[in-house]
Parts: sequence; C-alpha cells; structure tokens
Amino acid sequence: MPRHSWQETHRSQFKTERNCRRDCGWIKVTRHDAGPGGVPWTEWWRGGERLQVGGHTPACEAVAAVAA
Repeated sequence: MPRHSWQETHRSQFKTERNCRRDCGWIKVTRHDAGPGGVPWTEWWRGGERLQVGGHTPACEAVAAVAA
C-alpha cells in the first residue's frame, strides 16, 4: 500500500487538518484543545466520520493510476 502524502495544512484555533493528496479520502486532524493532560492528539476522519483516534497512521487506499 502507498503511504499518504499530505496537502497543505489548514489551521484553526483548536485543530490542524491535512487531507491526503492521493484522494483516498483520509483526513488527519491534530486536536490542540484541552485534551487528556493538555496533550494534543490525532484523529483520523473519512467521509465526515471519525474512524480512529490516535494510534498508527491508517494505510492509504488510493488506487495508483496505471499507464496503459
């Protein structure tokens, strides 16, 4: 599986978002608001739904274009 390649960062007061450049639909969100112990954490979103909190980066599921 290919690894994610992240687009430019979109920052707001409480979070940082990055979309996968490969159009697999994954969004990496780093939360900066008051979390457990005041430590930032990472969430993984796709299709408007939070699918994972913390842990390893999910695999990129983008289909590579094959030149014919």
